[in-house]
Amino acid sequence: VFATGFQQSCSPIESIESILASADPSSYDHVNAGDYYVPPSVIVVAIDQRTGNVFVGGHFSTIGNVTAYNIAFYDKGADQWYRLRDRGLVNDANQYPGHVGALAIKGNYLFVGGNFSQTSTETLGSQPVTNLNNIAKYNIGAGTPEDVQRGTWSPLSDDGLSDTVNALV
Repeated sequence: VFATGFQQSCSPIESIESILASADPSSYDHVNAGDYYVPPSVIVVAIDQRTGNVFVGGHFSTIGNVTAYNIAFYDKGADQWYRLRDRGLVNDANQYPGHVGALAIKGNYLFVGGNFSQTSTETLGSQPVTNLNNIAKYNIGAGTPEDVQRGTWSPLSDDGLSDTVNALV
């Protein structure tokens, strides 16, 4: 199941009443906070058919009360948002905007497309996963919140693609 093009103020699918996303302008600007701003939005939704839990992607730096760059996970049983490992996806070490514009789930993997090059560098002591280049896979295991939070990012063969990915099947 995919949904695209709705903004955070629209009612999303299933039991999610509203998605409260926000963007920190300083994390979305490679020059300074006054020159460039991407309003927070959810672009794409994917439902894990095994659990009914939801992954969302778009332009945001927080969702609910969770710091998550452009991708997050919603556990409908706990009614709670979670970030994926390394807090999400960005375009470079300066957190230049980027976005997630496509999601697909196949077995234990979430495939992610958009405009990004690496994972966030905001997790203390961690090194970003680089060479993702607009397409990546994330091991979600059985789809439980614990599995999703402990998942691992991997680049696809040949270190990704040279331009934005807007759709996945």
